[in-house]
Amino acid sequence: MQYSIITSLLVAPLLALAQFPPPVEYSNILKSPINENITIAYKTPPAGTCTTAFSTQKQFTGYIGLPPFTLQPIQQNYSINTFFWFTEARQNPETAPLTIWINGGPGSSSMIGMFAENGPCEVVLMADGTYGTQARMWGWDRSSNVLFIDQPAQVGLSYDTLTNASLDLVKGTYQPPSPAPEGYPPYVWLNGTFSSNNPNFTSNTTDISARAAWHFLQSFLSAFPQYNPGAHPNSTNVSTTGINLFAESYGGIYGPTFANYFEEQNSKRENGTIPKNSTLEIKLTSLGIVNGMIDVLIQDYYYATMAYNNTFGIQAISQTDELNTIEAYNSKCASAILQCRQVAGQIDPEGEGDEQQANSACQAATYACNSLMTPFQGSGLNVYDIRVKNPSPDPPQAFLEYLNTESVQKAIGARVNYTSSNRAVQAAFINTGDSVRGGQVEDIANLLRAGVRVSLMYGDADYICNWMGGEAASFAVAAALSDFPSNGLSSSYLSGWNQAGYADIVVNSSYVGGAVRQFGNFSFSRIYDAGHMVPYYQPETAFTVFTRIIDGTDLSTGEAINLSNFTSSGPMNATHVNAATFKQPAPTCWIRDVADTCSIDQLKHMLLEDGMVAAGVYYSNSKQYNAPSSTVTAGKPGTPVARSSTSLSSSGSGSSSINTVAKSRHLDHPNRVVLRVPSHPATKMERASFKRKGEFGANNNSRKSVKLDEPTGPPSKPSGKLTFAERMMAKMGYKQGQGLGKEGEGIVNPIEVKLRPQGAGVGAVKEKTDQYKAEQRRKAEAKGEEYEDSSDEERRARKRRNERKKEERAGGVGGGRRKMKYRTVEDVRAAAPGLELPKAMLGSIVDATGGTTKLLTSTAGLMTPVNVPAETEADKIAKRERLELEAFIEAWHGLQERKVVVEEQQGHLQMEINQADDDIEKMRQMVMAVEGLNIANIDWGQAMQKLQKLQQDFRHDIESYNLSEAAVATITPLFKADLDDWDPLETPSYRLVEHLTHLKPILGLEKTSNALATSNPDIEPEQRRYRKQKTTTPYESLIHGIWLPKLRSTVTRWD
Repeated sequence: MQYSIITSLLVAPLLALAQFPPPVEYSNILKSPINENITIAYKTPPAGTCTTAFSTQKQFTGYIGLPPFTLQPIQQNYSINTFFWFTEARQNPETAPLTIWINGGPGSSSMIGMFAENGPCEVVLMADGTYGTQARMWGWDRSSNVLFIDQPAQVGLSYDTLTNASLDLVKGTYQPPSPAPEGYPPYVWLNGTFSSNNPNFTSNTTDISARAAWHFLQSFLSAFPQYNPGAHPNSTNVSTTGINLFAESYGGIYGPTFANYFEEQNSKRENGTIPKNSTLEIKLTSLGIVNGMIDVLIQDYYYATMAYNNTFGIQAISQTDELNTIEAYNSKCASAILQCRQVAGQIDPEGEGDEQQANSACQAATYACNSLMTPFQGSGLNVYDIRVKNPSPDPPQAFLEYLNTESVQKAIGARVNYTSSNRAVQAAFINTGDSVRGGQVEDIANLLRAGVRVSLMYGDADYICNWMGGEAASFAVAAALSDFPSNGLSSSYLSGWNQAGYADIVVNSSYVGGAVRQFGNFSFSRIYDAGHMVPYYQPETAFTVFTRIIDGTDLSTGEAINLSNFTSSGPMNATHVNAATFKQPAPTCWIRDVADTCSIDQLKHMLLEDGMVAAGVYYSNSKQYNAPSSTVTAGKPGTPVARSSTSLSSSGSGSSSINTVAKSRHLDHPNRVVLRVPSHPATKMERASFKRKGEFGANNNSRKSVKLDEPTGPPSKPSGKLTFAERMMAKMGYKQGQGLGKEGEGIVNPIEVKLRPQGAGVGAVKEKTDQYKAEQRRKAEAKGEEYEDSSDEERRARKRRNERKKEERAGGVGGGRRKMKYRTVEDVRAAAPGLELPKAMLGSIVDATGGTTKLLTSTAGLMTPVNVPAETEADKIAKRERLELEAFIEAWHGLQERKVVVEEQQGHLQMEINQADDDIEKMRQMVMAVEGLNIANIDWGQAMQKLQKLQQDFRHDIESYNLSEAAVATITPLFKADLDDWDPLETPSYRLVEHLTHLKPILGLEKTSNALATSNPDIEPEQRRYRKQKTTTPYESLIHGIWLPKLRSTVTRWD
């Protein structure tokens, strides 16, 4: 999921606590029928390794090995051993489509997609503190056979050469195997087997990766012909391979390049350049790009807009930063990209990355464009979800632990320890500037010409590959097809795309998950309230859109359509405004992902060996740890989840239910897990229409709960003997031992009553019962806090008093006066760093640390022994000087603390000044824009242009500065003049409606933040009542004073 050019966001590769992988045995090792030099080694993981919805779903894991120089003429002097994980569809796998999933990076493992996004299973923590798997509710295996590929070489479980090494989890660096350095906790220094981590032994451009992917698929489809969508059952003939390729993040560059290379190879098969009888045609049915970086020249411009003027109302940067970012884009980023493409197009047109001049130009452009995100990164918000502050807990990294356990590695045939991201691969791509070389827009245009369905899917909370830039890229693709189709029978892509509107994505009968613009075989979807990894944040919506893409139906409703002439209808812009952000989730510090999941404070404690590690998670305080639930059931390799006898096979009728419990993310609370049980897998007809009425399980987006098929824990009483109240509570989702409330935050046990003796007043007995204290302590621990009541405080206070008395007694015989403590010069300097000690004062300090008393005579620490009688004048002077020094040190500390406070105040004041400057600049621009409306004889065209510009630039300030008044004042004379010529009886539809529709926000016709505030419980009643009693708006006055009389007079004279 990481985007390569952001070097500060590179995820450190992580190693296994299981250390070196166990010996591997493959059930099948064979030569590729396409190329005998290519080997295919695979096995079937034991049941429970990845728990699927149905036990009959077959899975295969293994490696396809390409020896050196397979990619000629590319100078590939290294081996490529690509790991794959294949899962059958839940129903009819022999006729189901095949979908290939690739994560981005470059260098990110596709196991992220499998276990955190859309794979058939997900990793959960079991009662014994280990990890297992459960079937995923909205896994994409509901609609398709799915193949996950770790590519290029060295990514995830793929490798070039097996290499033993030590990994420093804190720094993310590799060394030859060695013990942990002194002072390092053992769990951050790990030994294991990896790839070489040499950037010279992997692909360094997407074009080279495409060649390797083509050879991989040639071998896979020849070894597994039963999953070739072009192979018909009971037939030896193989037709065109219809494959769906879905890629995420950097996959916006991978996907189009891979697909275009496949098409080129198909053409070479037809013209005889490569042998036709020993190769397969790999022709895509559809290409899906999820929050993809397609063309940085187009998309990087929107970093400024997304940070300042997004649909969540989050202003991560100031308007000044926004304008400066746009200026930096124009003057530095865009010009550097154009220079890169010019040089690379001349001397490295094939994108092989072996021309240093081209590499240098493109690498410089990469860094120039990378700097555009610096202002946003300063906000502390997460680049993958702008609603969340760093470090983000999403998605959970439990699969990192699971894939590095010995039993799992043996089950899947892994030959290296699993890492989710590889820095060597990222460095290789950065060194060639691969991300800025471009060409993907033209590749997508060529795919559309060839009839491939191309769909872009973007979560609207993502920043790094945001939906605004994705939408702009979709228009660039349409512009590249201004002459296609050229038969004159239908609109070109350019005109058709511009005329298509945004339709709601109807996920089920109660939820709209986004908006889609669709024209022919091209579509762009904005998914509401989803971050970078859309299937993780909005699993049901992502699955729904995916299924409609591969089925070739209307992405809005799932209805069958004719793509040759289909155009979506709706508003021209995706204007949905997202709801207020949810409460910030608490981060989880995974030791295998220190860089992205642990705070600086946690890292400091970790290196000091404070805290504890449990199940791969670091806790700085043992009280933060909560034992796993005893009701969680999941599968492990060789130990599958117990299934009901009525569970269906993948080719069954779909009439029975399955008992696999899946979980999905709650819309407003990403850390909240909502358990759901699917009643049956979706059939193709159901997927096409998607008119669910609850039979597929609850919709996580609509926040409805679902009754589970099986209880998650044993009932407190035998079945049928529950009381009426217990039955009522169980029906509402309550479980024995769980706290009351939606999230179990309420009390567990009934309130215990403690009576006072008759006539006794408050305080005569301890009012707080043991049950009350235990309940309060449980609530505090659930929040990661420490509970203290008054009795605890009293006990600690008594303990402190006793310790003080004990120390005082130790200072003299029989509890006399306290023993005097003396400080050396070193002690004084350590107590007050930076304090300059007067030399005269040093000369009279007594050094009483030895057996005899000495006077310090120099700052160099030279001592002159002097025998001093007890209680002499020298002793008195020394005591007085000591007291003065102590007071001096205290005063110094006070000044230092005051300095910190003053500096903080200065920083706050500077921030307020900067904000005031920004506000003044904004008001200056606003005044200029409003004054620009005051033009004599202004016409509708001029007025619309200026008002739309004002509306776009100051959308969030319309109500604050009463811009509606200026807008209404501008259109009033035009409106009045036009109304004089309008006869409602002859032309019932008013021709200015279209103009006014585009001005709805600035005319005050849309709900704004202030309007929504009337329902905000935080607003004082008096203030809320004032808002409800607000007078008519300027636009309402205009309609009431001009339009309504016109209509009334028309009705009066109407016969």
